[in-house]
Order: sequence, then structure tokens, then C-alpha cells
Amino acid sequence: VVVVQEGTVMRIFVDGGVDASGTLTGQAVLPETFTKPLYFGKSNHTFYEDFRGKMADARLWNIALSQNEVIEFMQCPPQSSAEGLVGFWKMSEELDNTFVDHSPNRNNGQLG
Repeated sequence: VVVVQEGTVMRIFVDGGVDASGTLTGQAVLPETFTKPLYFGKSNHTFYEDFRGKMADARLWNIALSQNEVIEFMQCPPQSSAEGLVGFWKMSEELDNTFVDHSPNRNNGQLG
């Protein structure tokens, strides 16, 4: 699953194909000073359920990926120096409840 925001348009890709798209209204971009935890597979709201399944990795980009790029990175993970890659956690590489960030930012994550 990949979510891409480009301007006011948001697209959700599932297995490389566009599953849904729509136009955003209001503030949808995180400010550069955002300091709250970022969750993958877990909701910080009590009325949403947590993800029940397996996740191979999680990637965070600061650029809008094209559909071709989404498909390309599904087949071959990006290099840690890829343009716009700001976070890349491989879920199979957990060590002592820590997931190493393979992007240049080195924002390691915690399990839990």
C-alpha cells in the first residue's frame, strides 16, 4: 500500500495499481516541525483498529512518486540515497525492538 499526495490530490496504490484517489481540503501536509510519533500499522485513535497482517517494510518520501516509481520500488527496493527518501525501515531487520532506518536520516524506530 502506497499513499501519494501531490498538491491537493491524494492517490492510494494497492499492489502497484491506483485503488482510490481524491481531492484534499484543509491542512493535509505535516509541518516541518512535526514532533509527534509516526506509527505504521497502529492507530493513535481508539475508534480505529490496528493493522492485522504482515508488513515487509515502511518507506517515507518527501516527493510524490509516480505509478511507475511505485511499481519499480515494489520490485526492487530503493537505494538509501534515492532522491526524496526520508525514511526506510525493513521490518525483517528488527534488533532488540529497534528498526534501523536505512535512509540518510537514520531515524531508527521502536517496536511497540
